[in-house]
Amino acid sequence: LYQPPRPLAEARYLLEAHPTAAYTSVDTSLIKFNIQTPHAGHTRVSVHRVPPPEGVAGVSLLRFDVVNMTRHVHHHFDYRKDGHSRTYTMRVERNDTETAHTGALTGAGALVVDRSSDLAGSERYLVRGERWSGDQYRILDGHHVNNGAFTVVYLTRDRSTHLIPYNTIYSVTLIAALRLGLVRQLKERAYKLFVNLPLYEDMAPWNIVFQGQKMEYIDFDTRDVTYDQHVKRIYQVMSVLMNYKRTVKDFDRCGDRATNPYGFSLVSDCVKDLEFTGPCNDPEFPVPCGDGTCHSDYISCLRATVEGKPPATKPIPPGETAQGGSGSRNGGEVSWEFNRAGAEQENQAE
Repeated sequence: LYQPPRPLAEARYLLEAHPTAAYTSVDTSLIKFNIQTPHAGHTRVSVHRVPPPEGVAGVSLLRFDVVNMTRHVHHHFDYRKDGHSRTYTMRVERNDTETAHTGALTGAGALVVDRSSDLAGSERYLVRGERWSGDQYRILDGHHVNNGAFTVVYLTRDRSTHLIPYNTIYSVTLIAALRLGLVRQLKERAYKLFVNLPLYEDMAPWNIVFQGQKMEYIDFDTRDVTYDQHVKRIYQVMSVLMNYKRTVKDFDRCGDRATNPYGFSLVSDCVKDLEFTGPCNDPEFPVPCGDGTCHSDYISCLRATVEGKPPATKPIPPGETAQGGSGSRNGGEVSWEFNRAGAEQENQAE
């Protein structure tokens, strides 16, 4: 059986060498006409044919780079089970302006160095030079070097201008891993990693991710503040709110409970106002108050309104004082006479 040398055979059967022009790019055409985007999505890619290194036998590969992509996505994996309705728009865009601004830094030999204190990728540098001591450039949030150019990856919340940059793009959310299924040993390991994380505000499983062998918290809005020291005093804080409320009730100044986003007890007791009801969605100021603003807690609201309009309280029945006894019927003075056997008679002054 005749077998010509491999390089010669591969060169002879390269698509570029096909005698029929229609076949010279058949691999590109097969991919082009057999891909599609999800509903209402959009994707534009650039395609480059990458030949094998000079002097090395092999066939060409096709490299596809995203130039512009739009996807409409939901909050997290299998979001319907949790009743989440918030939606986002995901964008991947090549940033030619930022690439030109850095000049040759993004070219061959460039190295991305992550100097972040955590795994959030918030302090990354593009370095070119020996021992990382040459030219340096601080990479913008959400930007990544891809094939000699900057590509930015980010989300925007629908009906909002809030932007969430993706500084790291190699994570798998905990909720996805749990719902796809983890064997018992891996689930136990994941649980140990989770309980040893610092305490953040929103540690729901869609805000926890696997990054390699490590686990991290990624919620963009709340990842900079931890609450380990605060939680140690939670029982005492709740005691403060409960006991304070008890005394406010004795002053007859504790009305109904106002709303707060999660419906927590104690936080917004006593200060329901019929005119201003929020919304108060900022977790630092979740309590609507009678002064027309949102407060951190009901005590803050009481202090703000002590000289003004008091919180709405239940009306006192006619003929009763705040202490529950009989009052004046006609503006006159009421007195009682009593001895060891108790009250004898009631005298109404004219």
